[in-house]
Amino acid sequence: MIPKPGKPPNELTSYRLISLLPIISKLFEKLLLTRIRTPIIDDKVIPDHQFGFRNGHSTVEQTNRVFNAISNAIETKNTAPQSSSIFNRHSTKFGMTTFQNKTKTTTVLPSAKILPKRKMLPRPVLYTLFTADVPIRRDIVAATFAEDTATHAVHQNLRNASKNLQRELREIEDWLDTWRIKVSETESVQVTFATKRGDCTKVKLHGHPLPTANDVKYLGMHLDRRQTWTKHIRTK
Repeated sequence: MIPKPGKPPNELTSYRLISLLPIISKLFEKLLLTRIRTPIIDDKVIPDHQFGFRNGHSTVEQTNRVFNAISNAIETKNTAPQSSSIFNRHSTKFGMTTFQNKTKTTTVLPSAKILPKRKMLPRPVLYTLFTADVPIRRDIVAATFAEDTATHAVHQNLRNASKNLQRELREIEDWLDTWRIKVSETESVQVTFATKRGDCTKVKLHGHPLPTANDVKYLGMHLDRRQTWTKHIRTK
């Protein structure tokens, strides 16, 4: 068992219960991965906005995409709502709303169940395949790195930016419900990126308003409302 940082040691849920995969299963896993890797690449199964666990894709490149989306919205006087993560965990007039959220696919499992460290395929491959069909609207910019998701809606009007983002969240809600995936709304955040005062209307996920903030940490970078990098510099 591996203890989780900052959790009470006397509770079972404070530990990650794992079991090692047998050698024969590891061999089969590698064989299967070799067979499916080519069609995954050739058929472009993994969406372009997913940078996690892919050759030639890094956190630096994904962070640069998010930063450029925010900067372009501000420089062209568009507002972007940010909400994670729905950074969301998925931008618009003088601002951008990104929603950052961490998708947890293990919440539907009994807390005391022992999970194999790997199942048939490496978890990263399974995760990217499983989430490859997450719905992304045409008016939304998505940036995902494994389970860290940022979704941006850009519009000259703050209210319309939030409306576009909310429509995206509704489609994500349907997808989450279909595949029985639970998302922690409290681990998501909505940020308005803007040079002027005013915030985007709060968006909701499964009926719960997402927390709002003036900055968000995404892939190790602190992105603040006006892109001054003040908090990022101070914390480094």
